[in-house]
Amino acid sequence: MKIAITGAGGKTGRAVALAVRDLGHEVVPVVRRPHGLQDERIATLDDPAAMSDALADADAAYLIAPNVHPGELGLLRPTIDLCEQSGIRVVYHSVLHPFVPSMPHHLAKAEVEDVLRRSTLTWTILQPASYMDNLLGPVGASREGVWHQPYDVGTPFTPVALEDVGAAAAITLTDPVHAFATYELAGPERLSSQQMAQELQRELDRPIEVRADRDAWEQGVGEHLDPEARRRLGLMFDYYDVHGFAGNPHVLSWLLGRQPVTFTEWIRRHRETLAGS
Repeated sequence: MKIAITGAGGKTGRAVALAVRDLGHEVVPVVRRPHGLQDERIATLDDPAAMSDALADADAAYLIAPNVHPGELGLLRPTIDLCEQSGIRVVYHSVLHPFVPSMPHHLAKAEVEDVLRRSTLTWTILQPASYMDNLLGPVGASREGVWHQPYDVGTPFTPVALEDVGAAAAITLTDPVHAFATYELAGPERLSSQQMAQELQRELDRPIEVRADRDAWEQGVGEHLDPEARRRLGLMFDYYDVHGFAGNPHVLSWLLGRQPVTFTEWIRRHRETLAGS
């Protein structure tokens, strides 16, 4: 099979591409600018002509929108229409708990899900939890032993390893039995940021303290975002403060045919990066 992957230059797209190739299928990486990837095609989701060329001869497409995009449905709609016209099967990268009105960028993904369900496409929807891999930057770079979080450190999450998300995506892209399914992809443990910090400290054998500090985020990563993205992420952090972000791991276990990667296993696989070496 030939699988087109949008956002193939990002960490999710790369993980999906690797897993698809591991299953013996051909990958067409679709990127907004050159990344030097094998067989990559340059196209943006808002350019139907370029996307039509990028999707030519594809059997299936993995659709990922840029993070916190202000108009995800409008951005993806032309590509969805192209896939519908060409009979290309679609696997859509949504998010765990998409229908949460207090998180507008989640709700935007619920709108895309609704369009897919009402289309004539053969579709599958994946709803991943937060990635363990999101910690590689802040923990690895934290030489002073402090990991700043922009939300409450005691609320629960079910973090999932990106390699497991990629593997689940590859399975659903290449096996038609998963048509018209919506799958929640959550990790195997319900952990707070405080519990994750304690495990990181044990495994890395260095002090790691997690602190809730919205100001540090706003003066760091948040400072470089456009105002709307900053607003949307702030609303997400407000939600996390109260509810956390947790799902159930059993669907992912069933898809993979094994237990998803635990947090401790993930730390051990990324020890060098997390240690800041």
